[in-house]
Amino acid sequence: MNFKNLSSLNDFVPGDRTLFFDDFSETDEGEFPRKWTLRSPFEFSEKKVPVEVVRHNGKKYLRFRPSDVRVDVGTILFVRFNPGKDMPERFTVEFDAVFPVVPRIDQSPVYQVLLFNGGTRYRERTTNFGQRNAAGVGSDQATSANLFASYEMGDGQIHHVAISVNGSFIKTYVDGERVINDPDGLVRPVNFIGMEMVFQTGHGIQPLMFTNFRVAAGGKEIKSALNTDGKIVTHGIRFDTGSAEIRRESFPTLERIRGLIAEDRSLRFSIEGHTDNQGTSRLNGPLSERRAESVKAWLIEKGIEPERLATRGWGQAKPLEANDSAEGRANNRRVEFVRLP
Repeated sequence: MNFKNLSSLNDFVPGDRTLFFDDFSETDEGEFPRKWTLRSPFEFSEKKVPVEVVRHNGKKYLRFRPSDVRVDVGTILFVRFNPGKDMPERFTVEFDAVFPVVPRIDQSPVYQVLLFNGGTRYRERTTNFGQRNAAGVGSDQATSANLFASYEMGDGQIHHVAISVNGSFIKTYVDGERVINDPDGLVRPVNFIGMEMVFQTGHGIQPLMFTNFRVAAGGKEIKSALNTDGKIVTHGIRFDTGSAEIRRESFPTLERIRGLIAEDRSLRFSIEGHTDNQGTSRLNGPLSERRAESVKAWLIEKGIEPERLATRGWGQAKPLEANDSAEGRANNRRVEFVRLP
């Protein structure tokens, strides 16, 4: 990875209440994703390149495969989720995506997260579609309404993309590194959310694929949550399925927790892991305990005294919501820091 002259800040913290989540587990391979639609709130007649759910490295992804043509090709989809008149003031969007190898400089594979105002109308591609109302990331660039950043990441591997919105402010991160910081990147309200996948010249290029698309509302700051609830509920500490190894995008959340504990030496926490109901309780209980132990080990490595930390794994025994939807299961997968006397 090569982020040339970009900010090294990794201050992204995901929203703590999942509003929409899709890992395509509810869609059969080879089919169009059930939780998305091609219907647009806008008036345009452009044809779209087909997409389908595929399995890649044991996980399901939505794949867009460009044709072997020498023109711009793309597909626009919208999530089947209605935020109402506007999204919350603070919210986040995350997904895992393949960043294809870019064999020639004129090729620019891009994922554009669409955050649209339903009052905007457009009929031609020359309007501000994809600029003031979208955040784009790809193998070699990131864009917003007012900013452009270049880097070299077209390696054919999976990368984690995160977008943080606060009012009109947009920040975009790739693998935890901030690449866009635009104070005027969004026109409110946001009442349609979607994804555009596009190639500029498509000959002989890897397909675009993404998964784990999560939209979440921002929640309380950690100090506020601790003071009012006596615990901190985090959805920003991530692990692969069946694993207790902490994923890189978890580090900003962990660093905020570490800072809080380091600042107030009276704080002691029980670190408690929780899972959804996928798998069995016999497996989920020990898995959640190992995840809590991984978090404890990370904090100790960063200088927190071991005697200030305990661990517990609850598995699927204490859900926050019903496990009958992808969103509910996403909210149930969490790590809690419960204050000890």
